[in-house]
Order: sequence, then structure tokens, then C-alpha cells
Amino acid sequence: MTTYMDFCNQIIKRVNEVQLSDTTFDDVIGVQAVIKDAVIDGLNKIFQTKYKWPFSAVTGTQLMTIGTQEYPWPDRFQSVDWASFQVQKDVALAINDRHLPAIQREEWYERFRDNDFDAGADGRNFPQFVFSNHGMGWGLTPSPNKAYTIKFKYWANPLMPIEFDDVLPIPAEFEPVLVQNCLMHMYTFYDNNERSTIAETRFEKGLKDMVVVLLGNNWEHAYDGRVYPHQF
Repeated sequence: MTTYMDFCNQIIKRVNEVQLSDTTFDDVIGVQAVIKDAVIDGLNKIFQTKYKWPFSAVTGTQLMTIGTQEYPWPDRFQSVDWASFQVQKDVALAINDRHLPAIQREEWYERFRDNDFDAGADGRNFPQFVFSNHGMGWGLTPSPNKAYTIKFKYWANPLMPIEFDDVLPIPAEFEPVLVQNCLMHMYTFYDNNERSTIAETRFEKGLKDMVVVLLGNNWEHAYDGRVYPHQF
């Protein structure tokens, strides 16, 4: 796992500039500052090109509050796998693992919401379905009558490096792709347009290769995250 400063120093070494240290990292100017910005720029491009990278996948859990049917997404939430929701086995509650299929929010409005609201703080029953709520969150119905635990899979926004010892949010084997974006910015800084163009071309090719290697034609990563009507 490569730190922000170590990665910057790899780039700086190529042009024989002064290496960064933990005491100089925050206040650099010139080419060192260009490289720091280029790292963030390259990471943003990677995560904006595709967001369902395997290294962004996270498992979330939510403990139910009795009578509460809507919950916010976790911090840094980006997209959810609606097929992944599952009530967790709980010996104390005498329940086994159970998949929760997704329904449209409008279906909850029409068929279930009134009963969930009428049940109030007591909750209505064991949850059967999940849905996307009107804001940044999700819900389930019937409203829970016990403190069940729900597990689901989602993709999280990356933690961008800020401090010198922050770790880059991509696997080490794909760091050479990021190198090319940094070289592009560095050569632009030096007014070497020819080499900047070559580095940019290599970065774009490397990014396409990442997509093929990590995502390929896997339908799960092509899934757009929308909820489709449940068939009864």
C-alpha cells in the first residue's frame, strides 16, 4: 500500500527534483505542488470513469429500530446492489438468514405505507421487501417489529489522500496508470507538449485496461441500480 508522499516522490524522482518529506509536504510549490494536484486529478478521473470498481465495494449493516421503516445510507455511499439485502440470522430472535427483494417506492406508497405508518412505534411484522426512499436512503416493509439486523452490499466514494501518510485508494498494481496522469501534468508544467500528449494517451489506455481487467463484461457491474417492480 503506497502513501501519498511516497507516490509523489516516485514521480518527482523521474525529473531529478527535490524529494518531499513529512515536514515539507504541506507547503511545497512548483513541480512538487503540481505532482500533488496531479495525483488527486488522476484519482478523480479513475473514480469518475467507473464507480463500481471491486476495490470500492463495501458491506453495510443496519440494526433496525422497532417501528422505523426508513434509514439513511452509510457515509461515503455511492451506489447499492439492490439484490444484496438480507436479514441476518439471529438466534435470540429465532430467525434465519432471509433475502429481501426490492420493490419500487411507488409500490410501497400504494400498498404498504399506510399500514406501516398506522403500526407506529410497535412496528408491523417481519420485513419482506426493501425500497429506495424519497431522499438519500432506503426503506423496508413491513415496518420491523423487532430489532433485526440487515446486511447489504454497496459501493463507497473513495477517501482521497490529504496527509503525507494517507494511503492511495487504488490497488498497487494499477498505480502505473496514475503515474501516466502525473507525468502528463508534469510535462505540461515543463511546456513539453509532445511528452505530455504521450503520457495522456498512455493514461487513457491504462484506464481502459483497468475497466477490462476489473469489470470486463460482468453484468453485475453493468447493473444500473434502479429498482424494478416486484412480481407477485
